[in-house]
Amino acid sequence: MNNNLTLIRKKLNDIDSVDISYTCWKDNPDSLLITFSDLYKNAINPKLFINYSKTYFTTDTFGHIELSYKDLERKSIIEPNEKIKSFRMVYNGKNYLQNMFYYKDSRKPDRLDFRLNQFIGEKYAMLKREYLMRNDTIYLNDMERKSIGSDDKLFKR
Repeated sequence: MNNNLTLIRKKLNDIDSVDISYTCWKDNPDSLLITFSDLYKNAINPKLFINYSKTYFTTDTFGHIELSYKDLERKSIIEPNEKIKSFRMVYNGKNYLQNMFYYKDSRKPDRLDFRLNQFIGEKYAMLKREYLMRNDTIYLNDMERKSIGSDDKLFKR
């Protein structure tokens, strides 16, 4: 018996094309880990272009790329001690742009996590949620307690 419950809902596609999570552990890191996923939190493998360069980078099978800042400088993708100004990702024939101007006052990141909206250009996005089921209990991890009325569970009646 399957112990998961999958819910899919159709939503107007007003979701940003790129969602970014940004971490800075060091003042001047040597490398940058970048991860990619879609709205379903599945690892994806886009082509990555940095600062309008024609050089692109590809991910491993887990949607990860690890880049050396020194290597980016050697390839003239960034200037010495410069931060990355923009990213362009190409996935399933769609272009995703992330301008880093908003982060200009931040330190160089150690890690960037990009979540790409695979439904850009479409009127609706299909949002999928998966929940664990045990006996008569469904365990939730993405709803506010106020909206369901009790801890993190739903009960069958």
